[in-house]
Amino acid sequence: MKRIAYVLLMVSTLISIWFLLFGWMNEIIDSYFYLAFGSYLKNGIYPFQAPFIYSRPTTISPPGYAMLLMVIQDIPRADIILHIIQLTLLLASTLMVYKMSRFVTNKYISIIASCLFFLIPGNLIYTSYMLSENGATFFMTLFLFIFITFQKTKRMQYLGFLCLISSLMTLWKYSYIVYLFFALALVFFQKSKKIVHYILPTGAVLILLLWMSMNFVITGRVGLSDSNGIQLWNQVVWVGGILPSETHPSMQALRIYIPETVAIKRAYWDLQGYMLQQSKNDWKTVDTVLGNVAKDAVLEHPIRYLTNTWNIFLQLHVGKPFWHNLGYFGHDDPNYPLFCGTLWKFSFCNPIIQTPYSFTLWNMYVAGAIWFYEIPFPIGAFLFFYPLLFFLLIKGSLWEKCIVLLYFFGVIPIAMYVHPDPRYLIPFYPIMTMIMVFSGIRAYHEIQKIKRQLQKEKK
Repeated sequence: MKRIAYVLLMVSTLISIWFLLFGWMNEIIDSYFYLAFGSYLKNGIYPFQAPFIYSRPTTISPPGYAMLLMVIQDIPRADIILHIIQLTLLLASTLMVYKMSRFVTNKYISIIASCLFFLIPGNLIYTSYMLSENGATFFMTLFLFIFITFQKTKRMQYLGFLCLISSLMTLWKYSYIVYLFFALALVFFQKSKKIVHYILPTGAVLILLLWMSMNFVITGRVGLSDSNGIQLWNQVVWVGGILPSETHPSMQALRIYIPETVAIKRAYWDLQGYMLQQSKNDWKTVDTVLGNVAKDAVLEHPIRYLTNTWNIFLQLHVGKPFWHNLGYFGHDDPNYPLFCGTLWKFSFCNPIIQTPYSFTLWNMYVAGAIWFYEIPFPIGAFLFFYPLLFFLLIKGSLWEKCIVLLYFFGVIPIAMYVHPDPRYLIPFYPIMTMIMVFSGIRAYHEIQKIKRQLQKEKK
């Protein structure tokens, strides 16, 4: 066990160095939304890009990651700075996984667990993606670490930090607001009589209220985002193929913008062009009209919606969590060409050390990652992770059962609200790892207990 632990630690160290020196930053269209909003926060100008031309800036992407890009976007070779930051966040998450594992097991098993977490291809690949998943993983790990620390120490101040972190998490991923409700519920049930214990929870709520007020000023929409309906449209209509009847008012409103001759069981970005040109580029119209259709489809076909949600939940655990063209460096792709230019001070596909073999080695790594996500990952999820999850839910302590609930609180709303993109599961890798560690250790002790009982009976 000791030798395995140190080998994995050495491999993890070498790979982290390789990613830093020979890896580079990549981007997709979602990256531009973060960059654009970061630019808007900095200079008040939102750089619209076709076909995403709206009358107002959009908060479809949470502001947390955009703020990070805003801070560094004018630094020469800002991509290197971002790469270092994201790799550091993954290393910090790995250290917290090690610390959490040490609560229940020895040093060497903890090293093995944390290194295996670090080496998950999605974790490493997203250190090189201009997307928020890497930071979301860090916040999720920190939230879990503080929660477990509170369970071990029972010190109320940790609940205040839990509320604060969950509020910041929400600015990184809107769906994480469920964790703020969870943290606030813990504070409420503790019923502390000290006012100081309510300062950070109050601050956490005020942070989100401040952002909601900013969102209203920027977009004219109430809530965390100006995009509340289009994600449900993707889940219900595009993926599920579910629509209300044509006579329904929401469908009649849709037909004002999109005629019956146009196929509508498509993603919102394939339909927004029809609506924007007739609504003076008003994004609110697109989001509201499509969202109303999706909501009415859910009400009219609840069983089909629940079935679709279950299918999406399963699909989140199957397939690669990155765009298919990520391993095409050095090859032409006329449909989805890779972007290797410069945006602001961010240079893409440009590592610190470029070699003649850089693209080839990267493509080989991505090919290995695809194999991992097509075979070992889904097999591991359904043959090992879920049995261990339900074992922990039955046999675990109260706080261990809460960790299982944290997993469901995070993943089920995603399955209920968005299309099945496996990258949405990446921030939950820390919870999945800790469930397997805690459940595996508890299962080991249960087996040892049974063995001792059988030995006693033999005697």
